Amino acid sequence: MSAGRRVLEKEVRFSHSLLWKAQRQYFDEKGVEAWSGTVPFFITSNPFIAKRYAEVLIRWVQDLLQHHQADPHAPFYVVELGTGSGRFSFMTMRYLFELQKALSLKAKIIYVMTDFTASNLSFWQEHEKLKPFVDQGLLDFAIYDLEEDLSLKLEVSGQILKSGEVKNPIAVLGNYIFDTVSDDAFYVKDGQLFESLISVEAEEENVQEGMPLSLENLNCRFTRYPIAVDYYDNPLWNEILSLYAKTLKNGSFLFPLGGLKSLEVFRSLSGGKMLLIATDKGYSFLHEMEGKEDSKLVFHGSFSMTVNFHAIGEYFKILKGDVALQNERDSIKTCTYTMGVSLETLPETKQAIQSGFQNFGPGDYFSLHRNIREMKDPAISLTTLLAQLALSGWDPYVLSCFIPRVLAELPKASKLLQIAFAKAADEIKANIYLMPGVEDYYFNVGLLYHNGGRYPEAIECYQQSLASHGEKFSSYYNLGLCSYFHKDLQGALEYFKKAIPFDTERRAKEWMNKVSSELNSA
Repeated sequence: MSAGRRVLEKEVRFSHSLLWKAQRQYFDEKGVEAWSGTVPFFITSNPFIAKRYAEVLIRWVQDLLQHHQADPHAPFYVVELGTGSGRFSFMTMRYLFELQKALSLKAKIIYVMTDFTASNLSFWQEHEKLKPFVDQGLLDFAIYDLEEDLSLKLEVSGQILKSGEVKNPIAVLGNYIFDTVSDDAFYVKDGQLFESLISVEAEEENVQEGMPLSLENLNCRFTRYPIAVDYYDNPLWNEILSLYAKTLKNGSFLFPLGGLKSLEVFRSLSGGKMLLIATDKGYSFLHEMEGKEDSKLVFHGSFSMTVNFHAIGEYFKILKGDVALQNERDSIKTCTYTMGVSLETLPETKQAIQSGFQNFGPGDYFSLHRNIREMKDPAISLTTLLAQLALSGWDPYVLSCFIPRVLAELPKASKLLQIAFAKAADEIKANIYLMPGVEDYYFNVGLLYHNGGRYPEAIECYQQSLASHGEKFSSYYNLGLCSYFHKDLQGALEYFKKAIPFDTERRAKEWMNKVSSELNSA
């Protein structure tokens, strides 16, 4: 052991590691603040991925009803595991219920946001963008620990979802969740299965009562010991282990224990009929695990692992389910699983999975977005940036990445492009979901309206910017300009007055004098 470091645990089964307790404490203490810049979430919480999920979900309900695989009078529950901030939930519901209305699909779909942290649930209940869904009976919430709880109590309706009482198949959504719940670690060499036991060290100053204060800079290593394949009390899980021992030549893999525990619960709740859609960094095929050394923990406030989507697929296959694993990608993967109802009897769903996840999926979109975002080439045109916004599903975050470039080029652009960006503002504004730590999206959208001469809409956005992000010169100054050009001289004067305490260049003072003069002349 290095000087100044303490051994927190030595050679323990990975799923029993204190790291998982520390992980829970982190999310419990941080609440929604965990997603304010430390824990990554954009990649699975954007309009592009939300729209793809909504399209598969609505086709799934449509297929079940059309092929008499569901009770048309009973609700369809869509349960999101580890919801977190709620941004993905909001956008998915927007698209889901818009699609349902467009298709005139008569079905009672209830979206259920879940997490084990009570503070997250309180945040959702008070969020202005979620209240309309609650008021319409389309949204409910539940405190749910996916490694412990066997039922879900819905907070709004008071109903308890438990085995034998849910009539229709259940849809389960798992984004960036299976990578943060307990795994066991194994290794195969020449047909012999090994368990990989973890040891954890931390700096002395990072330890309190035997637990790490911070999950950063921990020293974690695995030690291997040979075992038999009847490792678990669950024969189904042992069957999956046996598969790896027989087919994997040399390589490590994680066994998604926490995720499978939760899937066992939903299999029971749904009478063995369910749909699972999950997006994460992960392995889908055996050859991706060949030659892999022990799994690495990635720390980012919390920590995450690489999800074994292949093992989840084997779980479904053993239970006569269907699996649609995304092909190899150097990015996140979206995988879809069904149980109790064959994909062959769900043609619309199958087609939506193919087009939305397999052909060009959320991981492909993120890779493209990241490359465009990181380009410094001034030759990227406004037309290209507008296309990127359209492909994103009119994402406020994507606009924030390019807003300086857009503002610099838009005044010189064609009238057609100026109108197009002003219209884009409507769609982008509809996708704004406020949460701690996000950029001032309302201000950015206000700039698009402002540039396009849509002053009332710009004024509304700048006012919302003040409400969400506090007082600043640019908001008051732009409100003054928009009010002036909207012929509201008195309003303009008041806003320029409020801008003066923040004004270092005396621009507001000059405008205030100009407006005062015009008011006196009038």
